Amino acid sequence: MFLNKMNFTKGSIDGLKPTDHRFEVGDTKTPGLSVRVTPKGVKTYVVFKRLKGKPKRITLGKSTELTVEKARNKAKLIIGEMVYSGTDHNAEKKQERIKSITLVQVFEDYQSASKLRPNTLSSYKLAIDRDLKDWNNKPLTEISGAMVQKRHSKLSKISDTSANKSMRVLRALFNFARDQYEDSHGHSLFPDNPTRKLKRQWNRESRRKGHIAKHQLKDWFEAVRKLPETNERGHGACARDYLIFILLTGLRRREAALLLWEDIDLKARRFIVRSPKNHDELWMPFSDYLVDMLKGLKEVSKGDRPFPIEEPRKFIQKVRADSDVHFTIHDLRRTFITIAESLDIGVYTIKTLVNHRTGHTDVTEGYIQINTERLREPMDRITDFILTSGGVRKSAEIVKIKSDANEA
Repeated sequence: MFLNKMNFTKGSIDGLKPTDHRFEVGDTKTPGLSVRVTPKGVKTYVVFKRLKGKPKRITLGKSTELTVEKARNKAKLIIGEMVYSGTDHNAEKKQERIKSITLVQVFEDYQSASKLRPNTLSSYKLAIDRDLKDWNNKPLTEISGAMVQKRHSKLSKISDTSANKSMRVLRALFNFARDQYEDSHGHSLFPDNPTRKLKRQWNRESRRKGHIAKHQLKDWFEAVRKLPETNERGHGACARDYLIFILLTGLRRREAALLLWEDIDLKARRFIVRSPKNHDELWMPFSDYLVDMLKGLKEVSKGDRPFPIEEPRKFIQKVRADSDVHFTIHDLRRTFITIAESLDIGVYTIKTLVNHRTGHTDVTEGYIQINTERLREPMDRITDFILTSGGVRKSAEIVKIKSDANEA
């Protein structure tokens, strides 16, 4: 608020004493120019003027940075532009700040505005922190189409799929910036998306079909069971049991990782699947083998989850090296499904076992309800086949798969 006015000189401004509240003093020679004084004694030149009936207050700079004469000249120039051309300097300053926004700042805004599933957020962070790390602090305006092409080519030498994924993340962030940041006239400040340069450069991707073949299961189990008894956080043998649990249940990676001890009923040999993808809950059976495994794990567990593993990559790499079986976490789920299908288990039973929903496209599925006990027999058959093939369990009769092609 204005307490009074005075003729601005260096001496008169230096003589202004701070109070308990912020106040402003106007200049008698330049209407609209004032000095704002904070309780800490910071003095700042400010211009006040109405623009189209709306009050506008523009900060010019601190009194230690501007002389009185420079402050008056800047104030006259700004007021003149506001009067004769309707220039909104605050809006222009805001636009300039936005134009300098960096990639990582856009990602932060994107996270706040979007409801990303945990898996999606994890893949976005991987792209930002690994493949685009050196661009994080670059303003979006400095990321060109040529840079995008060069980075995509470099990443493609490592992995065609990962290169495409990282560029899709970049494309999503630029699309977000295009719609999110506008000037005072509603025009986008980032109308161009540099990933358009990749129009003919995207790598061809085929749907993954990887799984562990029957003849590889023995080597895989031997390598998994060699994993250390404790991981770096002292969570018992959770890495070893985590991989086996996913193979014998067909769960998604995060479904297993987020499983709580309170979701497990060892006496009834069942557990609840809380799917982050389908947002539903389902009681599922598990075998005696998993009951024994979980009992042993619970004795050494130190938290509320049997598998508190956020990133299993290094454990997977060790198993790959020791077994010479190349696999991903999702390949374990595909192995479960492939074996279930080879054992002539019905398609709707398999879908229920792996907590898969087709949505509203399959009308028949909506009428089929399969309870936990009906799932137990097929689950035991799948478990027996996997453990027998893996050399973990001896069986008087090995269930024969219907086609030798499944071993390829």
